[in-house]
Amino acid sequence: MQVVDHYEMGVVLAMLDQMRVPRWKVRVVMRED
Repeated sequence: MQVVDHYEMGVVLAMLDQMRVPRWKVRVVMRED
């Protein structure tokens, strides 16, 4: 997984929250990268 700065991560998490993506699902995807 590529290293992203905290600002980019915050933007990504905000978009995922808007799409109602569960946080645990995000963690699983990031772990598999």
